[in-house]
Amino acid sequence: MRGNLVLGYGIVGRWARALDVAEQALELADADTHPELRAQVLGNLGDVHFARGDSDAAAAAWEEALALAERHDL
Repeated sequence: MRGNLVLGYGIVGRWARALDVAEQALELADADTHPELRAQVLGNLGDVHFARGDSDAAAAAWEEALALAERHDL
């Protein structure tokens, strides 16, 4: 649910709130117990960073999501 909120806040331009919700979601979605959820949140976080014009942060989030997906066969 929080992963979708990240995108929703990003769509309406509430960048700070989108980033806050993403951080909360990442704290809840442990990489070992919830890798699929964590990868989704990281992908959404990358989308928000990209929309804000921060391509470095976007790439870092997307790369972490990809690595997690590959590690867990997602």
